[in-house]
Amino acid sequence: MSGEVGKWGSREGGKWGRLRIALLGLGLSHFPASPLPAQDPTGHWRTLETAHFNVHVRDEYRDVGVRAAAEAEQAWSELSALLPPPGRRVELVVADNVDDPNGYATTYPLPHIVIYAIPPAGDLQLAVYDRWLRLVIVHELTHLFHLDRARGIWAAGRSVFGRAPLLFPNNYTPPWMREGLAVFYESRITGEGRLEGAFHRAVVRAAAEEQGGLRLDAANTPTPKWPAGIRAYAFGATVMGATAQRRGDSAIVRFVSRLATLPFPYFQLGAAWKGATGETIAESWGTVGRGDGGTGPDGTSRPAIPPSPGPPLFTDLRLALAARVSHDSRFVAFAHNDGRDVTRLMVFDRRAPARPDGSPPWRRIARLNPVNALAWLPDGAVLASQLESVDAFAVRGDLWRIGMDGRSRQLTRGMRLREADAASDGAIVAVRVVPGGNELVLAPAGAGPGAIDPARWRVIAPSAPGVEYATPRFDPGGRTLALVRVENGWHDIVLMSRDGGLVRQVTHDRVPDLHPAFTADGSFVVWSREVDGTPQLVGTSVLTTGDIEVLTTERYAAWYPAPVAGDSILYVAYHAGGFRLVAAALAATGVVATGATRALPAAPEAPAATIVAEHGYHAFPSVLPQYWIPQFFLESGGAWLGALSSGSDALDRHAWGASVLAGLGSLGGKVQADAGWSFAGLRNLVIDASVAHRPELYLAQAGPSPTPATPGVVTCCAPNDAFRAGVTFVRRRLRSQGSVRVGLELSEDRRVTRRGVNATGTWSHLAGAALGISPQDGWRLSASVRYRQRVSGGLHSTQIVLRGIGFSSGRSGTFARQVFGVRGAFGVDLGSDRQNFSVGGVSSSALDVLPGVALGGSSRTFQVRGYAPGTLAGRRAAGITLENRLPIALVDRGIGMLPLGLDRISGSLFTDAGMAWNDIYCPGFGTGNIIARNCASWIWSVGAEFALDLGIGYEVPLRLRLGSALRIRDAGRAGAWVALGSSF
Repeated sequence: MSGEVGKWGSREGGKWGRLRIALLGLGLSHFPASPLPAQDPTGHWRTLETAHFNVHVRDEYRDVGVRAAAEAEQAWSELSALLPPPGRRVELVVADNVDDPNGYATTYPLPHIVIYAIPPAGDLQLAVYDRWLRLVIVHELTHLFHLDRARGIWAAGRSVFGRAPLLFPNNYTPPWMREGLAVFYESRITGEGRLEGAFHRAVVRAAAEEQGGLRLDAANTPTPKWPAGIRAYAFGATVMGATAQRRGDSAIVRFVSRLATLPFPYFQLGAAWKGATGETIAESWGTVGRGDGGTGPDGTSRPAIPPSPGPPLFTDLRLALAARVSHDSRFVAFAHNDGRDVTRLMVFDRRAPARPDGSPPWRRIARLNPVNALAWLPDGAVLASQLESVDAFAVRGDLWRIGMDGRSRQLTRGMRLREADAASDGAIVAVRVVPGGNELVLAPAGAGPGAIDPARWRVIAPSAPGVEYATPRFDPGGRTLALVRVENGWHDIVLMSRDGGLVRQVTHDRVPDLHPAFTADGSFVVWSREVDGTPQLVGTSVLTTGDIEVLTTERYAAWYPAPVAGDSILYVAYHAGGFRLVAAALAATGVVATGATRALPAAPEAPAATIVAEHGYHAFPSVLPQYWIPQFFLESGGAWLGALSSGSDALDRHAWGASVLAGLGSLGGKVQADAGWSFAGLRNLVIDASVAHRPELYLAQAGPSPTPATPGVVTCCAPNDAFRAGVTFVRRRLRSQGSVRVGLELSEDRRVTRRGVNATGTWSHLAGAALGISPQDGWRLSASVRYRQRVSGGLHSTQIVLRGIGFSSGRSGTFARQVFGVRGAFGVDLGSDRQNFSVGGVSSSALDVLPGVALGGSSRTFQVRGYAPGTLAGRRAAGITLENRLPIALVDRGIGMLPLGLDRISGSLFTDAGMAWNDIYCPGFGTGNIIARNCASWIWSVGAEFALDLGIGYEVPLRLRLGSALRIRDAGRAGAWVALGSSF
């Protein structure tokens, strides 16, 4: 499956990784993050200790951990000859909870690598390797060698503060430098990798020749604009490779070392690069990132771009997947994603008349999960191979039946199936994932439209060391299979019988061969193969061992053939804006040299693992503190001085944070402290606990007070202590998420001690899009109940709060859809211990610039923009917001090499209203407080906001909102604000 972000990477830039930036710890996203998990901390794990690694692996696939340990030690040895190694042992987690190849690395508080134990067989980006474990481990370990480097003041800071987030100078580089360097060494060390592959060449060449290249400043900011996350890998690796070719590999090493010494990395990147390479960054970037008319990225002249075979059926696609033609050749199915919407199953009837503009009459059938194959079942439904969450941590591949009415039925559950195809008699073949490899399985005909019994599946090509399979396809008669068989990294086409016997070895060489398919009459097999370095469609006769004929002359790449009856073919072509679905005549344009098969060389010898110790997994010592950060806060009459730290173990089973501050000046002798802990080792349950002791300054009032004080004078200090603990049950699916938390609490606020219980439930079903400015469709509901009782006096309070939001997308002629949103909330407080809700103010998110240090505001349950917070207060409150969000511009620009960029601009028109019921008083507007009992009052505003989606620290998305509103209940006065994040 080819996605729209890069494969593998540091957690700072990886596909599913959580953002951890040296300066900015948390990004604010304007739509929900992917629910895909990082690793699964539950179950029984083992730790294999080698010279430089603690390798953590589950008991049931220990052998994969042994292989990973051996590859890791060899990678360490090879990288150590080029770059200084990290200063401590590496925690290497071999995970098997996600059925999609990937991995990531983090640098602090521990050097930490997670790889998913699934080979990337057949992947467009990763089709060039010898041992896939070697490739991914070299890539991720390069990140640690690069980003862990610290010299000069940085090394001195580490000696005092430990592995604090700020003290990783090479982390202050843009993603294209980090990922580019990792891809560069991935290829340099293994001799394979993406620098040697066709995918990155296609991305860079197409951008240069069709768009004038990619601007350097645009590469320094996060954006969903194509090629999105891929740009860091493709352009970064190409720049690194071209620079090393001109200046030598040592130039890259010098850059890593120089930057690790400089005190202001953000502002000294250019100096470090020029000092190491003799070129400015702009000069190095210009050789590959800028087009020069008829000159290619490498400076050589390019021939004229061949004419297109015809207008594409779809353009600017972000997902590359084969179209599929039904068994009767009447219908075509396709997975469509152009960034404006979620991935949809599209179908058109080839017998139906074309639309007035001549385009095929495509129909949107159903929404798809992350999908890696489509096929047609004999009954006219579509078979989809998709990912789905089966619990809080595991994402498995399974099969769905999707009817033309859009109804979906899951046929398998947790069977780890990918790339399935169906024969005309109903038999289904698929690739099944096993830890560290895969196998070919088949369910015979007769399964019917319902769920497929797991016992019906049988293995027809078992898993074997160094052998993987991809994209099996039946011939029209359902007797023969064409598939990709990977042996020691060679991607070749083979024909197999239905029982797994080898019929014919079609290709057998180092050139990647991908995505086979049979023509409608079954006499010809077609696939994608590099021809002079460019993937083209080729084909050969099934019956004879004749020449391999070239069928396309695409400028950049042709993949995923889908032959159609009548000597025509559909396929996916690459261009600068993304992928295109193209229809063309099935005709030869030339012949590949007939020597497409030759003897496989001796398998590269896998290293042997040297395990120095083996034992059950223990959270210690990885969970112990690895750093501390000083804290200093000023308050009226004094200051607070202290430190904080945080950590998690190698499996993220335990996570904790703590801070302690001592008072200075008038606060002398006072201490405030916070600590929190969570445990995620129980599958769908998370346990958390926190304790806080925070002496609170307050304004003394006349009358009784906690301590003797002068009225109107700030007084120190009233106790404000709290203990909380809870258990959260999580139900996670890729399209929806739900949770229920039940907790206990004990608090003391100005010497009033309360104890209580609380429960909160949430459920959401939201859909977004890559280019979207907001969640586009769906809803989120939540309900909370909180009961608290005073320990002395018997007063009690029960608060009930209900919240809901909904989104519906509309059409738009710009880069994204406009969105209509609604938000509502209602709260009621019952009991004798009166607690008021606050109505008014602007909701804002907070930006964590450092652990424990945040900028921004807070979320408000009863937001009414334009009014001050707490304009209304009452024991019952309600609020509603109606909002129309409008995309304005996709800017995608930065400021040179500075860590600031502007991605998108959007706007919104809104109306907010809020009401509070109070049995004490009602505030008036312009006349002071009007005393009344059992009264209700409301406020209402209308206004507009502009939202700027910024990139901070090169890759952290931050939404900045600028707004103004007219206060309807306040003599038409206006209010203005600046806020972070989304309004809801």
